[in-house]
Amino acid sequence: MREEELPKRTRICPIGGEPLLELLLPCSMGSRGPLWGHRGCVRCLADLGDDRIASGSWDATIRIWNVSKLTCDQVLEGHRDRVRVLATLDERTFASGSWDRTVRVWRLSGAQWSCLHILHGHTGRVWALLALDGLTLASGSWDAEVRVWSAEHGVCLRQLRGHTDAVMCLAWSSGRNCLISGSQDHSLKVWTVTACKRTLEGHTKGVKCLVLLDDDRVASGSYDSSLRVWELASGDAHVLEGHRDTVEGIVALRDNRMASASWDKTVRIWAYQEGVYCCNYVLEGHSKELACIACLGDILVSGGWDAAICLWCASTGQLLKSYSDHTSSVWCLLFHGVGSRCCLWSGSEDSSVRLWDLRLLDHLDKNLTSESAHEMMREHDVGVTDKSDKENDLAKLTTINSRVKRTFSDVCVYQDRGLSDRDESRASQT
Repeated sequence: MREEELPKRTRICPIGGEPLLELLLPCSMGSRGPLWGHRGCVRCLADLGDDRIASGSWDATIRIWNVSKLTCDQVLEGHRDRVRVLATLDERTFASGSWDRTVRVWRLSGAQWSCLHILHGHTGRVWALLALDGLTLASGSWDAEVRVWSAEHGVCLRQLRGHTDAVMCLAWSSGRNCLISGSQDHSLKVWTVTACKRTLEGHTKGVKCLVLLDDDRVASGSYDSSLRVWELASGDAHVLEGHRDTVEGIVALRDNRMASASWDKTVRIWAYQEGVYCCNYVLEGHSKELACIACLGDILVSGGWDAAICLWCASTGQLLKSYSDHTSSVWCLLFHGVGSRCCLWSGSEDSSVRLWDLRLLDHLDKNLTSESAHEMMREHDVGVTDKSDKENDLAKLTTINSRVKRTFSDVCVYQDRGLSDRDESRASQT
């Protein structure tokens, strides 16, 4: 299929092809905020569990937010430069990586968080951070090194050297017990516990983002505008082309699909069909470059330099809603909680954190009757005119309600892979 023939989705449409979106999807999602306190761009977010999230900022601080009360419980200070990335190890421990070249491990004791360890060793900005398990961390830096740390003891376990430029992103395959790194030197490296097992080459510019699709495959996005899906066992790659600018982030979806966000202002949804990756949808809704992407089941959320947050349905490629409550670029997105308690958090260059309520509309939890179902469908212009169809309307609406509830029952883990800021990110290509 030629690119000009690909469906470009910009209008509101429902899940599963049924025009009941206003009834069934969280289009009443609204911002409960903003939450102020940071004095610089909010660059990263982390789910700490137990009704808490953390935000890291250019102001060199980390704030712990109470999800229920919408209050800041604590401000963590210590970093001497921008906090670039956060990684959760368990509900009582997380780590932060900073431009001050350090990683800090934070531990909850009683009701207060404190710095357990300061991990020194990198000679460049810490750009990537990944929890391998509850006790071990990996970090990637502008010094071209990957380091593996003991979060419990605060010591460096391994220095993985081989890249010749900044390490931008990391992924971990627990099934193969290997760490994958992406670098500005255009390559990926697959590391065992002690050494580089394989170098994956093919990108013509720096590797910007990684996502593990399963234990055998990893997808990479690059400044060269392409994606590649790599077979870890053989090193073979599927090349996915279509974006016209840097691929900023990738998330894995259900059913052998994934979504990519780009500086070309679009999101693309890719599916693996008969041994080939195809672009199913090109999602257009942002007016500027994209900076972050997250997923919740079949729901995609993207944030961009236009200060907008767009809510998409991945299975149909439809733009469900667009929000512009932030006043500057949206750099990070995080889903917190599951099911009906799930909410979305966003961090922005406007220094604020916002909570977006994803509660389903009341219709989802009401005991529908054939009469009420018929009236709802007629009200939302589904094309129902014959009252004899009432029982069919009830069956249809009930089925779709169940489908939407299932959609919101699974949460895809997302780690922010956004950019620092426009000038610095573009300059880092050279």
